[in-house]
Amino acid sequence: MEKLELLIDTSSVKVKEIILPAGDEGKWHFHSYLLENVYCLDGQISVYLKQPDGKITLNPGERCMTHAGHVHKICNESSKSSKHLLVQGQGEYDFIEVEV
Repeated sequence: MEKLELLIDTSSVKVKEIILPAGDEGKWHFHSYLLENVYCLDGQISVYLKQPDGKITLNPGERCMTHAGHVHKICNESSKSSKHLLVQGQGEYDFIEVEV
C-alpha cells in the first residue's frame, strides 16, 4: 500500500510525494486534461505506457512526463521501497481507471 503526502493542492496543480513498497503498483489509468510528471527521489520507479506501449525506468533525479489521455501506471519492481514526486497540472483533475 502506498504512502502519500499531498504537498500542493489547488484547482490547477497537485503535487504529491509517494512512497511505494517493494513490488507495489498503481492501477492503469489516464487523465483527461492533466500533464503528469513523475520525479524519482529514491529507489527505482517504472512507468508503463500504453500509447506507445513501453516502459520507462526512473532512478533518482530522473523524470518522465505523461500527456493527457495517455494510459499509464506506476510500479515499484525493485526489492526496496521507492519514493517519487508526482506533479499534475494545467487542468481539472480526474483519474479514469481502465482495464488493460
